[in-house]
Amino acid sequence: MQRIFVKKGREKSLLMKHQWLFSGSIDRVESNPDRDNSIDKLYEIVDYKGDFLAFGSYNPKSKIAV
Repeated sequence: MQRIFVKKGREKSLLMKHQWLFSGSIDRVESNPDRDNSIDKLYEIVDYKGDFLAFGSYNPKSKIAV
């Protein structure tokens, strides 16, 4: 499963059960997503240390990326 790493300090909204993640909060995506099918894939969302936060779909073309 591909993973999305959240920038340090930006995980707080997810920990408070906020349902989306803005593109500016993403540090990196573990591997390059397939541009055409990335919305259909499930990603593991982790903090900067790699600790699990959530699962979500990823759209690299949106400001609300996850």
